[in-house]
Amino acid sequence: MKKNCVFCGEGVKDKTKEHIIPQWLIRLTGDSNREINLGVNYPKQDEWVTNPDSFIRKFSISSFQFPACSKCNSDYSKLENDTKTIIEKLLNKKKVNIGEVDTLLDWFDKVRIGFWLGYYFLNKNMTSITPQFAIAKRLASKDRMLAVYHYSDISDGINFVGVDTLAFQHSPTCFGLRINEYYFFNLSADFLFSKNLGFPYLANPAYITENNHSSLMTTGELVKGKDKVKSRILKREVLDTPVQFIQPIFKDYLGVDSNNDVYKDNDYVTRNSLFQNEGKGAIFVYESGGRYTGIANRNFEVSNNIDDLSIDVSLEEWVRKFSRMVYDYQIHMLTYTPSIHLLDKATQKSIRLQLKNAKKHNKLLMDFMIEKGHF
Repeated sequence: MKKNCVFCGEGVKDKTKEHIIPQWLIRLTGDSNREINLGVNYPKQDEWVTNPDSFIRKFSISSFQFPACSKCNSDYSKLENDTKTIIEKLLNKKKVNIGEVDTLLDWFDKVRIGFWLGYYFLNKNMTSITPQFAIAKRLASKDRMLAVYHYSDISDGINFVGVDTLAFQHSPTCFGLRINEYYFFNLSADFLFSKNLGFPYLANPAYITENNHSSLMTTGELVKGKDKVKSRILKREVLDTPVQFIQPIFKDYLGVDSNNDVYKDNDYVTRNSLFQNEGKGAIFVYESGGRYTGIANRNFEVSNNIDDLSIDVSLEEWVRKFSRMVYDYQIHMLTYTPSIHLLDKATQKSIRLQLKNAKKHNKLLMDFMIEKGHF
């Protein structure tokens, strides 16, 4: 299996290694050479019965790295440096501004897709997929969300949830990440929030194949939104927290139809965009009462006043609740896919079987992890 650059997806030029967990974050969360749990070791499944220790993959955190072009790696150094400053502000309970939230969402896009490609390599493509994108193509390209939780009664460290599942390999839409005493839930998909935020959206999305290629493409009608925020934005709720950020993204749809450009000269989109020419909507911030308010001022500061969950919930209970949210949301997102009715019967059957197996796997893995205490 050829290992292309995790950033551009092409053959590696002037080879370097990209740490999916950046080195600054490794240092921030503990010993740089410590061994960590990297999820289920699927390539060793023939040994699980005779050697139970082979079930969980473990190795040095600093070794969790994958091929990258030297230039690609360098191009993302500013994002890493900026994010380091933002994460340190959050850990020190300082306010962050809307521009910094936008940067943080970019970074979570990068890390989420980095994990997806990393486990694609580690698990030797156990789902038989053909990646059609890498980090660069998915950065700030789809609606996205970040929810932040605080649990102080825990030692420094890093954990990630849901990156080693079949569901995540089929659809790298959401995962969980712990950085010391903060937990982050990241979610992203095409037009996931746009319609409910009043933005243009893709109506009646459906999968098609083009020129007899096996890769799937999405078709549909891009329509103007209702220019208002609905009372409910999320199709499935997350664990309650006052720190939730949602951002509609429309970069890939700017000017796709010159005769019906639903973004051009759209006053609502203009008022509610952070960088309209880049296809980045405003950051919609969770308010009391469950409503979201769009903020397009980059310098506007948002509170980092998050309730400490450790006061009322045991660590074991909290980890189970957070992990189950991630695993269940991954199953939910497998249903948030374009229609397959335009595909041939054999392809429809194959997709249904793959998604059914992925859902079953997530449920079994979740139950097993809880039973064995592997979180």
